[in-house]
Amino acid sequence: MTKRAASFLLVLAVLTVCLPRGGLTAAAYSKGYPNTHVNTDDQAEDIVAVALTQVGYTNDGTGTKYGAWYSKGAVDVAWCAMFVSWCANQAEIPTSVVPKHSSCDTGMNWFKKKGLWYSSAFYGGAYTPRRGDIVYFSKDHIPTHATHVGIVTGTSGKYLQVVEGNTTSDFKTYKVIHRTKSSNRLLADAYVIGYGTPLYETPEIAEPPAAPTNLQSGKASYTPDEDVDVMWQGVTEADSYWGCLTRDGEECWEGDLGGGTSADFSPLAAGSYSLSVRSVNVFGLSDAAVCRFTVSARQPLAITSQPTDYAGLAGRQATFHVKATGSGLTYQWQLSDDAGRTWRNSSVRTADYAVTLSETNDGRYVRCVVTDSSGASVNSQAAQMRIAGSVITLHPSPVTALDGDTVSFRVRASGTGLTYQWQLSDDFGKTWRNSSVKTADYATTLSRKNHQRYVRCIVTDGSGIVITSDAAYMKISSLAITGQPVSASGQKGDLVTFRVTANGPGITYQWQLSDDNGATWRNSSNTTAAYSTTLSEKNHNRYLRCVVTDKYGNKVTSEIVRMRIKAN
Repeated sequence: MTKRAASFLLVLAVLTVCLPRGGLTAAAYSKGYPNTHVNTDDQAEDIVAVALTQVGYTNDGTGTKYGAWYSKGAVDVAWCAMFVSWCANQAEIPTSVVPKHSSCDTGMNWFKKKGLWYSSAFYGGAYTPRRGDIVYFSKDHIPTHATHVGIVTGTSGKYLQVVEGNTTSDFKTYKVIHRTKSSNRLLADAYVIGYGTPLYETPEIAEPPAAPTNLQSGKASYTPDEDVDVMWQGVTEADSYWGCLTRDGEECWEGDLGGGTSADFSPLAAGSYSLSVRSVNVFGLSDAAVCRFTVSARQPLAITSQPTDYAGLAGRQATFHVKATGSGLTYQWQLSDDAGRTWRNSSVRTADYAVTLSETNDGRYVRCVVTDSSGASVNSQAAQMRIAGSVITLHPSPVTALDGDTVSFRVRASGTGLTYQWQLSDDFGKTWRNSSVKTADYATTLSRKNHQRYVRCIVTDGSGIVITSDAAYMKISSLAITGQPVSASGQKGDLVTFRVTANGPGITYQWQLSDDNGATWRNSSNTTAAYSTTLSEKNHNRYLRCVVTDKYGNKVTSEIVRMRIKAN
């Protein structure tokens, strides 16, 4: 029912339950070691004296008289705290001074809440324990979790002296032992976590705690799928809190709410609820604080508000909304670029979908799939987004050319009253400055000065709407001839070879021939870096050259060379 409440721990008289290991029995536990001490007016001395009369008492496996005194259900359980409580009772010390408890944590926390707690030397304390103090230990060395307890009889140098029940010296027999110089009872040992210091001289009247205040729920009304959260203002004297929940006047849950000041409940059926919370300590329960809230009935799944079409300028945000009734609703927006024939999921899973209008999503349809906690789903109507107004239809493209070439960039846009402003950037688009060009085309001579310069165009329509083109760069190609061909001569029938070498990206070769002293040229079939042919009367005095082209289309032409037949 609740995430915080875990078990029913309430015992109206004392509220310090320890469940027995073996269940209730009528075993004949040992009743030996009677208390022979006659109480005085010194309560600290009386509790120590009573404890010392019990040194040697042994749990023979059938239970202890301390457990039997504490509760019928606690005869055969861990009994160190019950031993301390029994000694206090025998010394006629009221529970307002030494609480009756079976849980070490309960006793430790009681002293802490009373402001009667001192940490040990190992955990930063400077307190010297006194005769009659209640000392708490932790086998796990955790200062907030006590696992054992005893009654201080004094100190001896660096040692703590203590009477303890349910302890052993041989790990076989558990008895009452008076330890005076034990290695793990050093005042500075991690096993010793601190001391409860009873106010023996000024006993308090045992009273239940005050009721919690400001009890309220997070909301006045919840849906069946929501967690109901409640909170209250705690009281210092409370060890924990007890809750009772009713629906439509009938109790539906009761249990421990722990020591905090809030609780969560889920799931809860529809109805009108009342939650009462009481403070709890070893002396009883407080009056109840009450808060009320309702859980509404589950609503059927239905879309109550559909998304609508949106038309706007490029660069503006288009927003679509959907509203629905139901329980535990989730949302999934879907997109379609083929007029709703096919759909794909977007990354948006809220009731609103927002996107910046662009050429990419112009004409796109959207819809929302709404699903409730039962798995049922419903699709919204489809809505379309459209660009209305100016839009760039052609963006400038990057250009790579040779040093000294003229490079051109072009932008085209739809709209009326368009004006243009080209901008330049020499830091890869980080900052921009206006150029003098205010037309749809931009041209410049490529040089080392503007190598790797970026350009873009700002287009403004007659209504003042501004749109910006993509950025494009200009770059000098590395194309260059590094080795020129050389003229060759020989005897008729000799093989002559001409070579060219070049650098550049994606180079191709085209050898050209001329038989009119270079007035006209024709392409040969040779497209490699070397050109070979046999000398003959036909190609005697022929001219040739090589055109080298890079992957960007830039071209360079080699020097002109000649082949000829030597005279005899």
